[in-house]
Amino acid sequence: MNKESVVELVNVDKTPYIRQLKKLYKESFPKAEKKPFWMMRKKCREGTMEMFALSENGDTFVGLAIFIYFRDMVLLDY
Repeated sequence: MNKESVVELVNVDKTPYIRQLKKLYKESFPKAEKKPFWMMRKKCREGTMEMFALSENGDTFVGLAIFIYFRDMVLLDY
């Protein structure tokens, strides 16, 4: 990334980045620390979790952020 890059958090359901996010998630964390991806997608549908792609300049996948919601709290899980 250069000085003029803009990185955005974009809900993965609104991007073409789901495959890249899943690949990065599966490759980046030890098995013992990962949740089943199908379960995370289910939690997203239920509204208790959100997965975001980090997009550089709106066209390049550069990372992920996964939030878990509980009552009035938010956990940045990954």
